[in-house]
Amino acid sequence: MIRINLKPNHQAMTQSDPMDGVGEEQIKRKGLTNFIVLFILPIGLYLYSSQAYDERKARITALSAQLEELKVFNQKEANVVAEITKIKEDEKNVQIRIQELQRITQGRLAEVTALSLIRNNLKERMWVTDVKVTDSIFALDGIAQSEVDINLFQEDLTRNVLLSDVILEESRAVQIEGQTFSAFKMRARLEKLK
Repeated sequence: MIRINLKPNHQAMTQSDPMDGVGEEQIKRKGLTNFIVLFILPIGLYLYSSQAYDERKARITALSAQLEELKVFNQKEANVVAEITKIKEDEKNVQIRIQELQRITQGRLAEVTALSLIRNNLKERMWVTDVKVTDSIFALDGIAQSEVDINLFQEDLTRNVLLSDVILEESRAVQIEGQTFSAFKMRARLEKLK
């Protein structure tokens, strides 16, 4: 069921019109203010934001380009860093090899020097037929034309600081192509260089 109220509303009738007592000038001013607030202010905000948007978009584009350049640069630098790392590893390996060679050379230097010493002290009519080096001990086998050459050779080796305990183990006469020679066996201890 629908009810309709046909009674007049006294409260609505007693209210006055808000425009009562307001001048036409004030109405125009209020309308202009409303117009500014409703239309011009949003248009101004739109223009400002579109201008700021263009500036931000241009800045974002520039930053994106710079970011791409940095990515390319970093990629190139990553390759360079990898190469540098490889070079450093190779350098370490080379240093290890050099140290190993120096250690081996240092160990063999005394032996080479002692062999050179033996060669330089050989007399004119003397020949070494065999040289063995075992645990810093030189074993020499050779042939000389006389016992005197063997004794002089032993004395020369004894005077050298690289060799100690120079001992003539054996000396015997041998016949080679109808001539008599003295075969000898000598032993000496090699002193390590420091």
